[in-house]
Amino acid sequence: MAGGEERTVTGVYKDFPKNCNFTNAVYMSLGDENKDNGTNFNYTAYIRTKSNANAGEMDATLKKILSDVWTEYGVSSNDIKEYLGRIRFSALPLDKTFMDGHDPETDRGNRTVYCILQLAVVLLLLVALINFANFSMSQAPVRLRSINTRKVMGESNLRLRLQLMGEGVVVCLCALVLSLLWAACIGRWEYIGEYTFGSIAVSDHPDIALLLTAVSIVVGICATAYSAHYATSFQPAMVLKGNYGLNPGGRRLRRLLVGLQLVVAFVMVIFVGIVYCQRSYIYHSDYGYDKDNILTADLTALPQEQYAALRSELEKVNGVESASFSFEILGANDTHMKWARNNNGAPYQFVAWPVDWKFLRTMGIGIIEGRDFKETDGDVCIINEAFKRKCPDIIELGKPLDGGELPILGVCRNFRASTVRTDCNTEPLAFIIFGERNAGWGNQTRILYVRTAPHADRKTMRTEVSRTLETFYDGQATTPEVKCYDDILEQTYKDEMRFMAQTAVSTLLAFLITVIGVFCLTLFETEYRRKEIAIRRVMGSSVSEVLSLFAMRYAVPLIIAFLIAAPIGYGISLQWLQQFAAHAPIHWWIFPMAFGIVSTVVLLTVIVQCWRVATTNPVESIRTE
Repeated sequence: MAGGEERTVTGVYKDFPKNCNFTNAVYMSLGDENKDNGTNFNYTAYIRTKSNANAGEMDATLKKILSDVWTEYGVSSNDIKEYLGRIRFSALPLDKTFMDGHDPETDRGNRTVYCILQLAVVLLLLVALINFANFSMSQAPVRLRSINTRKVMGESNLRLRLQLMGEGVVVCLCALVLSLLWAACIGRWEYIGEYTFGSIAVSDHPDIALLLTAVSIVVGICATAYSAHYATSFQPAMVLKGNYGLNPGGRRLRRLLVGLQLVVAFVMVIFVGIVYCQRSYIYHSDYGYDKDNILTADLTALPQEQYAALRSELEKVNGVESASFSFEILGANDTHMKWARNNNGAPYQFVAWPVDWKFLRTMGIGIIEGRDFKETDGDVCIINEAFKRKCPDIIELGKPLDGGELPILGVCRNFRASTVRTDCNTEPLAFIIFGERNAGWGNQTRILYVRTAPHADRKTMRTEVSRTLETFYDGQATTPEVKCYDDILEQTYKDEMRFMAQTAVSTLLAFLITVIGVFCLTLFETEYRRKEIAIRRVMGSSVSEVLSLFAMRYAVPLIIAFLIAAPIGYGISLQWLQQFAAHAPIHWWIFPMAFGIVSTVVLLTVIVQCWRVATTNPVESIRTE
């Protein structure tokens, strides 16, 4: 191990699944590290209880044990009360922690995201059902003659309706089989793990396959029930004499179903637009430091004694402006090392962030009061604005925070130390240079930061920095990977990026099904109105006028669908954004953009289909009719 420390491997555990708070890492015993320290709050304790244990009694018992221990250490009663208030107990089975865990900063599940994905699935099924119902209704007038001929021959209405609904069920089951085969093929794609949070193999989820089978049967029945009833509800004599292709009731129903599809399309396009605004915000918002010109690497295996030489070599590289070292990567985590202090009986906490003297210069974090670190500084700190605002009574430049340690040299402006899931403007933080007084901590600055010139090519600089590191890691198995901040953000927000990709795919599918529905409806109406179109053409109407006539039929449904969808899309998006303490605003232009995208595609679909009929020789259409 690093530093020559030896450890004995006593066992091998089974890997934890992805949907688990525990990582697959090397776990080591703490030993006597905290033997005489009863006030270290940096750990989470797990206690295995009996199945019949009472949560309330356990909570009271644990607090009494801790109170007794602290009393033995000589902790005052006021401090004990404050410490107990800082500890949270959760009586929760481990298999429930993914969604409802102990700590919202480390829980991997997100109930809002989960509900939105479920809603997306329901909307997709609804759009598919509507499309299938619309198709069934459009086919009903065409099949009226054959159906009622069978009625004349003695077939009962019930039998005919069951047969028609059975056809719909068979179509849905065939579609399910094709989708399962498609899923099996996609599951073999090596990059599918970037877009899913588990296996999508059908064999791993037999319960879902059974559920989908039941859903397919229900969709098949629901989509064809009305059309089956409608097609068998006419008297045979009436049907055999006329054509019911443009029955007003059927036409209104078809337009209502298409309108519902348009509402779903608008909602999902609005939501995806806002989601991708948040994606852009994550990558391009102001972090309070110059992340776009920063490269990082983990130097865990490199002795601290070589840091100065490494900095010297790096700063000789053409395009490198500065190099520094820090405790961890800014903006990549929500959990940090926190220190608790007490000021005249008033406890407070802050994030303790060990750095070297050149860190703030390298990152471009400005000082607003006092001064920056010097190379000769040790056991000193610089705090952020949030710290000063939260604890104004204990902040005085040149004076220590508490207990005669860590004099405050200056105050830096706020920056994003954590992810956008937390509010960087309220989290007290202190950059600390460890000197002789804190030498027992060992090396706490294992992350290398390299600031490059703005004009320097990022790829070239990564290569040059990697080559320099190789000279210091000569003879070791691996050289640390040099990363840009975009790589770090992509890894930090991988769950959010996965969700964005999933919603984009869902929206594309819903949009595609909606367009197919509009195309089928337009095809149906233009085929039944060939004679009308031909007569209009003979009477002098131009092709553009005929196209405008059909396009205008969708103008009002599009406007009504948008007015219904806009508040729904806004509400869903606002709910999703609540998981971020810092997020992009919901821009007004997203809504007209969504209206323009959906309307353009729908109207183009209508125009393309109508063009074929409108440009047909009118004589041929009249003769055919």
